[in-house]
Amino acid sequence: MQKLLIAGISLVAGFSFADPLDHWTRTNVGAPVILRGVAYGNGRWVTVGDNGSIFYSSNALSWSRAQSSAVGSIRALTFGNGRFVAVEGANYENFHMFLTSNDGTHWVRTPSDLRFENVVFGRGLFIAANPDYVIATSTDGTDWRFEGVQSGAMAIGVSDSLFLSAWYATYASSTGTNWTFLAPPPNAYSAFARMAYGNGTFFALAVRASSTEVCYTTVDGSQWTPGETFPRGFNWGDVVFAHDTFAIAGDTGAIYTSTMGTNWVERVPGQFYTDRFATLTYGNGRLAAVGGDGIVIVSDHYGPPVLKISKTPDLRLNVSAEKDKLCIVEQSEDLLHWSEVTRYTNSAETVEITALSPTNAAAVFRVRTD
Repeated sequence: MQKLLIAGISLVAGFSFADPLDHWTRTNVGAPVILRGVAYGNGRWVTVGDNGSIFYSSNALSWSRAQSSAVGSIRALTFGNGRFVAVEGANYENFHMFLTSNDGTHWVRTPSDLRFENVVFGRGLFIAANPDYVIATSTDGTDWRFEGVQSGAMAIGVSDSLFLSAWYATYASSTGTNWTFLAPPPNAYSAFARMAYGNGTFFALAVRASSTEVCYTTVDGSQWTPGETFPRGFNWGDVVFAHDTFAIAGDTGAIYTSTMGTNWVERVPGQFYTDRFATLTYGNGRLAAVGGDGIVIVSDHYGPPVLKISKTPDLRLNVSAEKDKLCIVEQSEDLLHWSEVTRYTNSAETVEITALSPTNAAAVFRVRTD
């Protein structure tokens, strides 16, 4: 598949290549903490967990501890509208907070009357899920609108036209407010835990009272279709849509991917068997999963190439792309005529290109892979 990126906008056309999701790098934040959330934004990776733990990184490999007064269990994390938002406070703790940060290093805590177990971002809104019959929405992560529903909410999915929230029942909204009951649980003993949307499908993980996990798919939330049985049993942590595929991770190092939420492929079986992943995210062209004992794993670059421009100390390009691809870097001053700057076979995933000399200060650069 030929993949093209112009000034941060990706276009896709053409043929396919070997999947890079069979190679992951394992690292550690440097503390034996349970990590429960991870997100990428503003050029930084951030992960959060128990005991008020917050760590940040530029590459998801080397981590530093952030400045924060948080002390409780930070249950979930997301990024949107230029900021990170997290929820703090487990059901066994007597205080609950919203956390916000623009850079992932300095954080502001805002008290909440309710605890929340999940927070996601979509269509300009932060949506927080509460198992005690409340859904909250916010544009900035600080000022929240609370709305009661008849069943708790844990899983949240967002498409271009629909918000879904579910636990023991499914609720829907076209705007993120005024939630309406849509459907009973697909199984009387199942509760939805996490949800993601992609390729026209909502995919949800449901935990039954017997502690066995099942998966479901739906187009609009009105009816859920049970998914396949996985070849080996494990407890799921989370699901995310990464570029063009769903990815799930859980305990015993389980990592599976699927384009439509069916016909799952196990990645690196047995490689991370001693690890237990709680959540994962997709950002800056990579998948990252975090979990117990401060463990972080990061995939190779997956998806369209990522191009970044800097002028310190001089003009330079930073290109990230899938390995073993032919990368062609071009520039234009009118978006009509393009001239080649350089081409190379990508062996290091990330390459810095210097000695650039555009004749016009408004020059635009793009990179495509063949």
